[in-house]
Amino acid sequence: MFNKALFFYQFAALTKAGFSGAKSLPMAGAKAPVAVRQFLYRVSQRMDRGTSLAIALNASKSPFTPWETGLLVLGETSGALSEVSQRLGQLHETYRRRARLYGSVVIGFGAIAAVVVTVLSTWLVGGLSALNSVWGLGLVSVLVLAILFQTQVPLTLEIGDRSHHWLGQFPITANIIEARSLVQLSELSLPIRCGLPLPRALELAQPRISDPQLRALMQSAVKRIDRGDCLSDCLKTALPPTAVQMIRTGEETGHLDTLLDKLGKHYDHKLEHRLRRLEAMSRPLAMLAVGCLILLVGTQLFAGLLSAVFS
Repeated sequence: MFNKALFFYQFAALTKAGFSGAKSLPMAGAKAPVAVRQFLYRVSQRMDRGTSLAIALNASKSPFTPWETGLLVLGETSGALSEVSQRLGQLHETYRRRARLYGSVVIGFGAIAAVVVTVLSTWLVGGLSALNSVWGLGLVSVLVLAILFQTQVPLTLEIGDRSHHWLGQFPITANIIEARSLVQLSELSLPIRCGLPLPRALELAQPRISDPQLRALMQSAVKRIDRGDCLSDCLKTALPPTAVQMIRTGEETGHLDTLLDKLGKHYDHKLEHRLRRLEAMSRPLAMLAVGCLILLVGTQLFAGLLSAVFS
């Protein structure tokens, strides 16, 4: 698996030390998978022949997203390639940590749901005696392994528009979705700091936003800002008042990137706090549910043995 956090940290260190982008790319990707190393080597060769980083990176089968490629190109043109790479490394390190939290929460509540569905379905269809079978023991084994490795499985959540709307109806998940969307919005600070005009920065960041309402407003904001409207006014119907006020303050003071950074740190803390609370809630409940299932399977197995002995 391509560790992008490590790659961007090493790339930042190499470019800061004075190495050219062409030489830094293959050196930073020395521990990457073979396909990534080959891609970086080809990019390095193109750059040595005079091709710009923008053209060299925009090739087929690129391991980088349009967002990452756009930021690297911005960093090169603005003379802040090492700073941009360092920031990308920090972002990917955060993504990796949060992916483990997502995985832990999903596995925990998934195990609880699996136990409930299994017990109810077997009871309604053929009685709990159906648990005394190979599939019952297999399910118990899988759930026990899932609980043991609950905190070790990274999971990237891609929420569709329908799922986003449905999950937004529940207070617990609605708070997580709101915080996640605002953290994504705050990443707009990086292209702005690199000197990209706000409408173009919105175009670059807009596909990354998971909230469909906020994403649509950002798309319409591109034309509205060109006509003289403020970003805070364009997005106010999809943001909480605190976020709107922080963005408005940034626009009025000319420090929008700084205020977006502060907004991101605030909601990043809230997002992580809420995920850790859910993880702390799901883990003991999942252990209790799996324990109850083990007890039921053991009881049915013992009853089956007694029946076989006395029959």
